[in-house]
Amino acid sequence: MKQTQSFSRKGINYDVGTFTRGKESSSRDTFNPSVVKREREIIKNDLHCNAIRISGQDVSRLRVAAELAIEQGLEVMFSPALVNATERETLLYFAECTKAAEGLRKKSPNIIFVAGCELTFLHRYAVGAETIVPSTG
Repeated sequence: MKQTQSFSRKGINYDVGTFTRGKESSSRDTFNPSVVKREREIIKNDLHCNAIRISGQDVSRLRVAAELAIEQGLEVMFSPALVNATERETLLYFAECTKAAEGLRKKSPNIIFVAGCELTFLHRYAVGAETIVPSTG
């Protein structure tokens, strides 16, 4: 009988705040590092996850959430999400995000930078049409 390889990651997505409902309406209006730390403990210990995809817009929130996940021994998928930005804004944003992710990678090899997740849905320039997210500007 042929032996199959099992998938080694068990994870969940964690949103630190994405502005899909407009510039003034985040999916996570408040961000408390103590709450984030406790939620990381639940993700690791109660849900038995060994990986987490951290998504959202604010780079400092992404970094803090990733640091707390690394402290918990979780593998981190660092997944920035900027909505309805221009191509230039997105490139500048990703440059800032890669610096943050690289700083984390120097502390732990268990970090993966996810660039481009859902770009065709979140950015007009990606496919030359409107996004599924209504433009706010």
